[in-house]
Amino acid sequence: MRSPFASRLEQALRKKESVEAFVTNLQRLKDSGSVNPEQYRSMMQGYNRDLAEISKELTELRATIARELETDQIELADQREELGKLDVRLKVGELQQAQFDRAARPIHKRIQVLEENVQLCGRLQAATTAAELAPLTGHSANAPRTAGRFGRPASWLPEREAFTDFVSIEEMTTPRFKALGFFSGILLLVSVLAKWVSSEKWASVSGSDISAWLLIIGLLGAAGAIYGSLLAQPKVRGFLHLVVAGLGIVVLLAAGSTLRAETVQIDLGGMNLRMPGGAVTYRSGFYLYLISLALMIYYGLSEYNSED
Repeated sequence: MRSPFASRLEQALRKKESVEAFVTNLQRLKDSGSVNPEQYRSMMQGYNRDLAEISKELTELRATIARELETDQIELADQREELGKLDVRLKVGELQQAQFDRAARPIHKRIQVLEENVQLCGRLQAATTAAELAPLTGHSANAPRTAGRFGRPASWLPEREAFTDFVSIEEMTTPRFKALGFFSGILLLVSVLAKWVSSEKWASVSGSDISAWLLIIGLLGAAGAIYGSLLAQPKVRGFLHLVVAGLGIVVLLAAGSTLRAETVQIDLGGMNLRMPGGAVTYRSGFYLYLISLALMIYYGLSEYNSED
């Protein structure tokens, strides 16, 4: 069984080990006289700052794991007690064996899941190195992720495993779970279905009428926002929203040839509608589209650059 916290805890421990290795190397350079005191002091300040951030992240993760462990232990005790009651009812003759088996089956399954969770949370709490978590995440114990100067990942692309690492139910009720990304995707879908332009001569036209790609972007935006908002790592949530926003901007620029101020030319069911620029009025859908992209970019950047 794979905990949603295992990858995040492993990643934090790998960063900590990387920075500690840098500190060791820097100390060795200082001892050999390869760096001057000012260089050493400046570098150590950066490393100490990174270690403090990583330590805070580890403390928060372990606190969340401890809460989940306590919740599972309480439920496990309740399930065992419920199973014991069924056993007593069977022994006194209140339940037939078939009735007991039918009622006990889901309890046995739940107990098995809870026992695995408790065992796993215990292993996560006890882990002090990334190598101890490698069997739980499927990563190589001897292949730490490449780090930058202060221990941050050098690659701008999140790890593949992070796209399947979801938040727990508990985290969805905390400030860590932000709804802005989800809302921006829904707003994007609504905007492409709403009216974009109208004129005195022609009826109002929606974004999806102007370009099928606008409808596709709306669908992708809603799906990506829902999926991305459920992912555990802020950087991955931000990455997905920035990708969708980028696609939305590209499609908008492509549709700009259709929405020129001089003329608006739209193909509806074989009818080629041409609206003079002076008669064109931009409607709410167009502005909602711009707002949704702005919200998605803001959310994406704030999550991608988040250290939480």
